[in-house]
Amino acid sequence: MTATLMPNGKHRFYAQDGTVLVGGKVFTYDAGTVTPRPTYSDQASTIPNTNPVILDARGEALIRWDGAYKYVLKTAADVTIETIDDFTPATLLMGGGSGAGMIGFLYAAVYGANTVGKWLQDLALSTGSTFIGFIQAGAGAVLRTSRDKMRELFSAKDFGAVGNGVSLDAVFIQAAHDALVATGKFGVLTLPQNCVFKCNVGLTVNVSLVRIDGNGSKLDFSGMAAGTAITLVGKGSGTPYAQSVGGIRGIEVAGPGATSVVNGIEFNNTPEAGTSHNTVESCPVHDFQIGHVFKNNAYCINVLNSGVYACGTGTQQPSGFANYGERISYIGSDIFNCTTVAIDMQNASGEYVMTNSSFDYNVKVANISGGRVNLMACHVEASTYASEPFVLSGATGATLLMNGGWMLCTGANAVSIVNANTTAGKGGGAFFRDVFMNNLTSASYFATGTGNVEVSNPILYDTPANFPVLLRLDQSLAIDGGFEQATPADVFITADTAAITSRLAGTDIVLSSVAVNPRSGARSLKMAKAFGAGSACGFAMVAPLRAGRRNAGVRLWYSKLGAQTGTMFVSYAFVALRDSPTVPAILKTSTAIGTTNVVLGAAAVAYTAIVGGFDLGRAPAWATHIAVIINADNVGAGDIYFDDFEAYEF
Repeated sequence: MTATLMPNGKHRFYAQDGTVLVGGKVFTYDAGTVTPRPTYSDQASTIPNTNPVILDARGEALIRWDGAYKYVLKTAADVTIETIDDFTPATLLMGGGSGAGMIGFLYAAVYGANTVGKWLQDLALSTGSTFIGFIQAGAGAVLRTSRDKMRELFSAKDFGAVGNGVSLDAVFIQAAHDALVATGKFGVLTLPQNCVFKCNVGLTVNVSLVRIDGNGSKLDFSGMAAGTAITLVGKGSGTPYAQSVGGIRGIEVAGPGATSVVNGIEFNNTPEAGTSHNTVESCPVHDFQIGHVFKNNAYCINVLNSGVYACGTGTQQPSGFANYGERISYIGSDIFNCTTVAIDMQNASGEYVMTNSSFDYNVKVANISGGRVNLMACHVEASTYASEPFVLSGATGATLLMNGGWMLCTGANAVSIVNANTTAGKGGGAFFRDVFMNNLTSASYFATGTGNVEVSNPILYDTPANFPVLLRLDQSLAIDGGFEQATPADVFITADTAAITSRLAGTDIVLSSVAVNPRSGARSLKMAKAFGAGSACGFAMVAPLRAGRRNAGVRLWYSKLGAQTGTMFVSYAFVALRDSPTVPAILKTSTAIGTTNVVLGAAAVAYTAIVGGFDLGRAPAWATHIAVIINADNVGAGDIYFDDFEAYEF
């Protein structure tokens, strides 16, 4: 047996504070045990050292050894400084803080004289990093080999990925991922920064055991023909809640285009503990058929600060999968410039929760045929839409809820905002609450379809020229706005030349439902005036408010067949009404919140709309009705027809 010499012959050891370790102790054992193993002071290994070796006044000792050791360095007071196991002649023995940044030049001891070249060649081998020591700065740091230090991180480049934007790297990235999974322990796969990894096939990421950190690098799938770029799966055992550390972060994911048949990121795993409870963070996805797809066992997932853009569909929960869709959250994540729709929700049991996110310049914002889409303090913007941006359908309670946020159009949008055609009696609908709205549409109605739609307390700064004061015809608050009943229900006389003793019949004015000149249906409201201009003549159309402190809007249509002339003064106000089958009484009237002057010439007038072109304002707490008050004092004798009175609250 031939013992090898420690570097530098005698080696000096230091305490953790950098002082010489006078009287320190070096204990040596068989590797991996506590069985003492001797070292020697001579090359022939005939003169054993004491165990422990006691360091001299310079903190030094002459130590020769052969084979694998475990060594423990202690102070004179038996305080352990460091322990290194599986220590061989090819490993640099360093005491305390003395090894930081040092290279173990063992060629003389291990290889013999004049063999530096051979030793340097060995440094380039797979075991070369075991020749280099590392110790972190700071008290308590312990010596490690460089290999041990560098193996803390898995890099795609360690497995052959190049990242130059030209070489095909997918198989190498997958190999790195699979090697990490094979350890059976959770780890992080790193993509070095400022790299473009070209991929022509998809990647599969096990979020139970792996998180990929991209450091801002790009995965370029533009050359992929079909399939899914990144599929997130899980190991299928254990609690899914532990997967919250898994996922992907800091990666740009680029596809072959919105018209391709390649999807971006898919969450899909058959076992229960699959792709749930994990996170996609700071990962912009673009130029795919669908940006994000959620399928089997995909639930409780967070998408943070991750834009989806220039895709056909931004995010989708398709129908037909199992145990998926619960609380899919987008936080601070924007979906924009999608050529089909930003959100495609087909999962009857699913839920999107979008918070502080933007949905801008998409052909449509949401198609919802099942499940729920919640937009919380979100921003929805477009120039114009070719059709309603929100579409709800089906018999599974499709629901849109927008709370707060801002919705606007920057151009002259001419279509309604919502098409709600959810099946009656199946729940669901579209609900907008406390949303800042402006310049949305010049269309007559905010919504179309037959499903539930509610707009509650919108915050507005523009007038009905840019915001539809009409919600949808079937939701008008008027009892009989089409005047199809034999006795009109929503009108009563407010001014006459004599005392008012009847709701509908007076001296100068008579109101009646007649089967003459209807705009729609079979009947209209006729106002017959007996005397000429200057005689008192007026009436009100009213609709009940469901609650106080609301916005409201109205529209009605008028027509005349005769030659009477003059001006009708139309005003809009909130009123407190004491209703009565004989003579209703307006107890209190707000300041007029808008007026319209209707000038009548001698010619007949086809039906013309009167819309509240006013700042919608707020209903006072005491108000019970919204009223359209028509003053016809300055109109000549004759008949004027009214139809399709509508009133809405927001």
